[in-house]
Amino acid sequence: MDERNSERRHAEAWKSQEETGIHITLEQVCTRARRRERKSFREFWMWMVTVGFLVTVFSVYLVALPQPLVQMSCVSGILIFLYLGVRIARNRQSLRFNDATRAEACVDFLRAELSRKRDEALHIRWVMCLLFPCALGFWWGGGSVAILEWLGIDWPWQLRFNASPGPLVVFAVLLALTWIGCGKEAQSFEREIERLSKQAIS
Repeated sequence: MDERNSERRHAEAWKSQEETGIHITLEQVCTRARRRERKSFREFWMWMVTVGFLVTVFSVYLVALPQPLVQMSCVSGILIFLYLGVRIARNRQSLRFNDATRAEACVDFLRAELSRKRDEALHIRWVMCLLFPCALGFWWGGGSVAILEWLGIDWPWQLRFNASPGPLVVFAVLLALTWIGCGKEAQSFEREIERLSKQAIS
């Protein structure tokens, strides 16, 4: 609890320094860098678990659904997610430090991490758009209905919805929200980099 309160106080102090533009201490900037490093580690494993789950789901569909167009879409989806996982894993090989005693080391780490996060957000939104042709092929090949039949779901309204363009519309909306969200996230990282460059370390 004390550590959590300490991190919250440091975060509030950092935010107030960003707003006022006055000097920040070595302790504050290095605490910020350590918090970013821990957050990056958690995000990495969340991404790996998510990518692994999606690859597993597409692999199950690949085996269970015999339609050629559906299988081609599943293979494409698996390759896209594997590429995304490898790209994220490579990008996570960033600068690390152990109780840095120089402000420059902490600032360099923060700038490198924020730049990596900005580039990663912009890259993810382009990669996610590659999934739309997979979704289109999956739906066109009857995969949406075949999944329900494979799962033993025979609700008439669900079958009608999956046979209609509804799933594609929902997926397109999700992709649009992902595009907007990743763009805003990249802009926030860019603003944070600019604020960091303007601040003086004392």
